[in-house]
Amino acid sequence: ASTVRDVIGALNTEGRKLAYTTIQTIMTRLEEKGFLAHKAEGVSYRYTAKISKKRVQHSLLSRFVDQVFDGAVGPLVASLAESKKLTAEDIEQLRKVLQTMKDELRIKN
Repeated sequence: ASTVRDVIGALNTEGRKLAYTTIQTIMTRLEEKGFLAHKAEGVSYRYTAKISKKRVQHSLLSRFVDQVFDGAVGPLVASLAESKKLTAEDIEQLRKVLQTMKDELRIKN
């Protein structure tokens, strides 16, 4: 949960100076779209997320894969592997996820 001032404090780094009204407008619009909720706290509002971080990540990643890789996940993973961005731990985690998915497919069929 954060106030507009909290968000400004977090974003006004590296020489950026964002206006209070700019952040307030963005947060109000995010609330109108269902991403945030607020509670009055004195003369200001404290905003909280209405959507989980995991749901946002899935949505953004899905759109990214659709736009950049024409919806194909394989080329995304291949690109990550080729760029040497995957650690041994990442590869093990990916292996476990793929095995779980493979097992679930077997159960459905």
